[in-house]
Order: sequence, then structure tokens, then C-alpha cells
Amino acid sequence: MSSAATGTPEIPAAGHVPARRPADGRRPRRGKAIGPWWKRMNFVGGLGAAVWLVIVCVPLYFLFVPSLRVSADYLAKGPLSPPNNLTVGNYATIMRSEFPRYFVNTIIVTLACVAIVLALALPAAYAIVRSRKKSVSTAFSVILLGLAVPAQAVILPLYLLITKAGLYDTLLAIILPTAALRCPFLSSSSPRACGTSPRNCMRR
Repeated sequence: MSSAATGTPEIPAAGHVPARRPADGRRPRRGKAIGPWWKRMNFVGGLGAAVWLVIVCVPLYFLFVPSLRVSADYLAKGPLSPPNNLTVGNYATIMRSEFPRYFVNTIIVTLACVAIVLALALPAAYAIVRSRKKSVSTAFSVILLGLAVPAQAVILPLYLLITKAGLYDTLLAIILPTAALRCPFLSSSSPRACGTSPRNCMRR
């Protein structure tokens, strides 16, 4: 027997929320925006975004456009003036120089530093978070001392050490000091990211 015959209201099934419809059974329409479009515009926000866009784009323009100009045009009209004759000769000159080798060296140094730092700092951070030994806490304090030493203070000692080790003018002379200076930062920041409780790292 249907609920209409008995006069009792129909109870929806569990988890089912009936859709609300007008009395005539038609679907409700979306509300239309009230007022003209210019009253709904955020002119102050748009003006601020435009100013910020100019601030960001001017340095990019200053870096890219002069690379497509000849030196005479650049010196005569200034760096921000639009170029008259576009040229790619500057890029051809760079590619004929030692720039490709410098670019490859940069990639090698970056990848090597990231690999060394991750291989050393992440296990150290895990041991610091999980271990309850006093020796580990002492080692963590020593790592924190490394953050207090600025890189400028160890330039001369590093130069003498690298020279005596025979690593002068090599990629290792850049990779090893850079990785050594980054390891304390990552080792100290990883436990803080895991939270005060050691088991937070395991949960994350």
C-alpha cells in the first residue's frame, strides 16, 4: 500500500537527501547577478594586479629583449626602448663559446649536491626523530651549530683545504662544500617538519 493511500508522509531512504523543487515541479534556476557588471567589478584589486604585473614583467623584458638587439642599438636608445632590428646573433655567439660546457657543469653540480644532501641529511633526520639516545641528541646539537656558521666565515679555510687536497679548479671543489653547508639545514628542518612527536613522521 502506498504512502498516499494511507495518508502518511513518505520517509526517504537512509543517506538519501531529496532535492528541493518548487511547488510547480520545475527545476530551480540559477540566481541571476544583481546590478550592472561594473558594480560587481573589483577595480582596486584589478588595478593592484595590473601594477604588480608591470613590476614583474619589466625585469623580464629588460633581460630578454636586449638579447635580441645589437650593441649599437642598445647603447644608442637605452635598454627599455623597443628594438628596431631583431637578431639572434647573440645566441649564436654564446653557443660558439664555452657556455654549453658551463651549463652542463651547472647541471652536474646541482644534481650531485642534491643527491649527497638527500643521502646524508634524510637518514640523519630520521635517526634524530626516532632515537631516544643521548648521543643522537648531542649529534643533533652539533648539527645545529653548523647553522650558526656563515658560509663567508669558512671561505679561506675551505680554499686552503681544497688546494692542499688537490681539488682546485675541479667540480668537486664546488660540490663537496656546497653539500656540506646544506646538510645541517635539511637535517634540522626535517625533524621540525615532522612535529614534536617522533611518531608523527611515521604517520606522515
